[in-house]
Amino acid sequence: MASEKKKKAGLGKIKIKTAKKLKDEDFLYASAYIRSVEDRGLSRAVVKRMLEAADAEEAEAALFEGRATLPPDARVDTAEAICDEYVNDSFRTAAEIVGDVHVFDFLRYQYDCNNIKTALKCEARGLDPSPLYFSCGSIPTDTVTRAIKTREYAELPGAFADAARDAADAYAKTGDPQSIDLPLDGASFEMTADGADKTGIKLFSDAVRVKIDLTNVVTAVRVIRMKPQTQSELLRRALCGGGNIDVDGIITAAEEGEETLSAYVKGRVPETFYNALTSADTPLSALERDADDAYLSFAAEAKKTVFGAAVIFGFLVEREYNAKNARIIIAGKRAGVPYDKLADRIRTV
Repeated sequence: MASEKKKKAGLGKIKIKTAKKLKDEDFLYASAYIRSVEDRGLSRAVVKRMLEAADAEEAEAALFEGRATLPPDARVDTAEAICDEYVNDSFRTAAEIVGDVHVFDFLRYQYDCNNIKTALKCEARGLDPSPLYFSCGSIPTDTVTRAIKTREYAELPGAFADAARDAADAYAKTGDPQSIDLPLDGASFEMTADGADKTGIKLFSDAVRVKIDLTNVVTAVRVIRMKPQTQSELLRRALCGGGNIDVDGIITAAEEGEETLSAYVKGRVPETFYNALTSADTPLSALERDADDAYLSFAAEAKKTVFGAAVIFGFLVEREYNAKNARIIIAGKRAGVPYDKLADRIRTV
C-alpha cells in the first residue's frame, strides 16, 4: 500500500530534492561572489542597449557580445539559446557557490512545467519536443520526453506526475490545450510554494505566495472580461492554490465583477498593483506587466541586503527577467514594434 501511494504521489525514479534549512550566515561567501558577477553577461545594461538598438540585428549583436561570460560548451548559436543559457548558467553558478544544488529548485519548476506541457502537446501531434525545451528546469529534459512518450508519469517528481497524467487524459478527450495548461500550472505553483517553504527562508515563501496571488487576480480579471457562461467553473479550474488570498473568495468576488474583486483584494496585494487594478480600463497586458513588477519588487528589496540568501534570490530573479526582456525586445524589433510601445512591455528589474 505504501509503495502504491509513493507511486501515485509521483515519487518514482526522480525524487523531489530539497535543501536543508538555511541561515543567512550560510551565504556569506556566495553573497560576495554574486556581487562581483551580477553586472556581467545579460545585465540590465545589456537589456538597455538592446532596447535602444535600431533594429533586431543590432539588438541581437548586443546580446551576443555577452556570450564570453557563458561556458565554452554552452549552446549559444541563437538569441533564444543565449537567453535560456544565461538563466541556466545563473542557476548553476548559484548552486555551486552555495554548495547545495537544490536550494533554488523552487524557482526552476516553472521551466519544468513548460517542458512537460511542450512534451505533451508535441506527443499528441507527433512532433519532436526537444528543440522547444528550456534547459534551466530541475528535471532532465530526456526524462521529461521519456515519461510522456512511455506514459510512465511516475518518473516525474511530486505533483507533476498526477498533473501530467490528468492533462494527457483530458486532452485525449477534449483536444483543448487548456486541459494541459491548467493542471500543470497548478502543480507548478504547488511545488514552488512547497519548495520555497522547505528552504526555511521567509523571503522565498513570501515572494512565491505573492506571485500566486497576483497570477490568480490577473487570471480572474481575464476570465471576467471573457464573459463566459461558466465563469465560476472556469475560475475553479484556472486558479492556483498556495497563495495568501483564498481562491473561493476570489471566485465569489469575481462573480460580481472587477470592482468587487478589487475591493476584495485591497490590502492583500502590493499597492502598486492594486492601483493598476482599480484604474479605469487598464489593458490586460498592462495589468500583467504591473503584476510582474510587483513581484520583482521582492528581488529589488533582496538586492539591498548586505548578505544572505536574499542576495542570490535577487540575482536569479533579475537574470530571469532580463532574459524575458531580451526575448520581448528581439521579438518586438523583428515585428517592427515602435520603441515607446516596446519599452512599455519591458519588466522593471
